[in-house]
Amino acid sequence: MTALGIAIVAAGFGLAWPLLAHFAPSLAERWPLAAVADVFELCFALTGVAIARRRLPDADFGLRWPRGGSAWIGGAIAWAVALAGVMLVVDHGAGLLHGRAPETTAHGAADLTGWLAFNLLLVGPCEELLFRGLLLGVLEALSPSRVRFGTRSISAAGIVVALLFAVAHARSFAIEAWPVALGQQVYAFAFGLLYVWWRERSGSLLMPVVVHGLSDALEEVVLYALASIVGR
Repeated sequence: MTALGIAIVAAGFGLAWPLLAHFAPSLAERWPLAAVADVFELCFALTGVAIARRRLPDADFGLRWPRGGSAWIGGAIAWAVALAGVMLVVDHGAGLLHGRAPETTAHGAADLTGWLAFNLLLVGPCEELLFRGLLLGVLEALSPSRVRFGTRSISAAGIVVALLFAVAHARSFAIEAWPVALGQQVYAFAFGLLYVWWRERSGSLLMPVVVHGLSDALEEVVLYALASIVGR
């Protein structure tokens, strides 16, 4: 399953890049590339869920409304703000302390709108359906063991999926200074555990989907604002 998860992520980008490079080369290095890759990733994950449901009828993929109704909304917003803060500190804290303007993926208001739409509409559903939906559901069905931490526990499968989620972000070692890349691996693993925890407690992917997408969007907005202020 680990190899499958990595293969799906790689296949998404492997199909998206030549497609955009052929039809819209000016967009191949911007948010449309990530958007098209995530759409491919979502299609692969949905196909995997459909196949897994036939082979593992007892597997749970979290495709339901969370237990407790809408009570999760306030917590999701608060956690999204907190996670965005962690990412900002790890990714850009050192540069900001030295007065350097942070690098932002958005170049202009129109590009920022594209990145925000991508984060809010695609990142959460696409990545969570793959990691906390398909992979977690299959691994838990195959090995339902749990790891206890005091009075609480999390599935062993959830820990494996959190590690895989961190590995899926290892590209940062090629484009970031190693302390930043290492910090990103640590928080990706920690966030992955949180997403599993919420998925298991609520029985649904909805809170992980919302927190994941909203936290990424919030970081993008704050980065754009800081780049405009510090860069003056």
